[in-house]
Amino acid sequence: FWRRINLPLFDNNRNFIQRACLYAALYPFNTIIQSVLLITYLCRYDVFIFGGGYKFLGHYYERKILKFFGKTIIDVFHGSDSRPPYLNGNFSDISDKRLLRQTKIIYDRVKSIERYADFIIESPACSQFRQKKYIPYLYMGCPFSLSDNDFVKTEERPIIIHAPSKPKIKGSDLVRRTIAKLQKDYDFEYVELVNRPHHEVIKYIQNCSFVINQMYSDTLMSGLDTEAAWFGKPSIVGGYNLDFVEKTENNRPVAPTYRIYPSEKDLEKAIIHLLTDKNYCEKLGRKAQAYVRDNWESKKVAQKYIDLVNLKTDASVFRDPADDIDITGCGISLDIKRNLISNYLIKYGDKALYLNHKPRIKEKLLKCVS
Repeated sequence: FWRRINLPLFDNNRNFIQRACLYAALYPFNTIIQSVLLITYLCRYDVFIFGGGYKFLGHYYERKILKFFGKTIIDVFHGSDSRPPYLNGNFSDISDKRLLRQTKIIYDRVKSIERYADFIIESPACSQFRQKKYIPYLYMGCPFSLSDNDFVKTEERPIIIHAPSKPKIKGSDLVRRTIAKLQKDYDFEYVELVNRPHHEVIKYIQNCSFVINQMYSDTLMSGLDTEAAWFGKPSIVGGYNLDFVEKTENNRPVAPTYRIYPSEKDLEKAIIHLLTDKNYCEKLGRKAQAYVRDNWESKKVAQKYIDLVNLKTDASVFRDPADDIDITGCGISLDIKRNLISNYLIKYGDKALYLNHKPRIKEKLLKCVS
């Protein structure tokens, strides 16, 4: 409760003491409320699904309690909650000291949750710290559903949407340069949506020709791609090692996005292709739409979780993290990542990678900066 209080009176910099006093006053009540809720949940539910390493009581005490009472625990990870910070563009500008602290926090989080979780949903490109078998996130899917799910025709003039939540780590500078270059020779409208309400983004997606998502992705289809696919609109997704993610699907249907290497040349080629070949653009959009409806529609994803709880999920779906040796990361270019890790290793040594349990990944990281 206290985390959600946002009063003008309590400024982060000038009124730290007031905020600390408010926290101290409310913390006992917050703990009491959470404890009462946990007891209520224990009496009502048999399965608990946690997202993003969420802690209900702190120190994962709620998981110890749930485990003691024989409850089923499922933990779903979304990327930054388990990916090493030195492979995460969100941490590329922080100090080495803070990077070390964040790395230990995430390593400890993964280790603690593995101790109690019955099932873990994870991406193979984010499993560097993981030791327990998991189910690939793309298999379970990103549950999505909207009432208006018909294919929406675009205007005669092509419209390209780019909606980065964080422009820097999404490669927006690369996108902007490429768009500016192409607008000299091609007639289309470019719309960039930053920190806009979700309903507004959805409205633009419905009327666009295609979406440019992000340039440094480690997944074949993220949230924005899923929303675009629901309306039959294709997405361009850049990444250094997306073929690895595809291979982990073990002959299962693969999310049909337009995947490219994150370079201006490759992005330019992809945009021109979708602008000039309308039949291909619409065909790819319909493939993406069929994939989302057939695999990620909310009720179908819910059924996968029910099958998982009832032990009906095929053993071939589970993946051993020992087979994952990807080090490309997300939201970060190769040059920035190389410099970040190099400086980090110079200051703290290879032990600070927290990868003694993954010698192959550790060796690859050391080679990439040598």
